[in-house]
Amino acid sequence: RMAQAAWNRRADTHDGWKIPSGFQFREVRGPGAEALEKLERARPDKVGHARRLPGVTPAALSLLLIALRRTQ
Repeated sequence: RMAQAAWNRRADTHDGWKIPSGFQFREVRGPGAEALEKLERARPDKVGHARRLPGVTPAALSLLLIALRRTQ
C-alpha cells in the first residue's frame, strides 16, 4: 500500500508532461504488447492520460517517461 501511494505521488508530478503528437509509442523499448497497443490506440497527449489507460502498467509508464526524456 505504501509503495502504491509513493508511486502515485511520483506519477502525479509527471501527469502534465506533454506527449508530442507524432510520438511513436512502438519505439518505446520494454513495455508489453498490451500496453503499447493501448497507447497506440488511445494516442494520449499527456502522461496523465496515459497513466489512466487500462492495461498501462507502472513499469510501462516509467519506460514511456524515459523515452519522452530522450526526445527533449
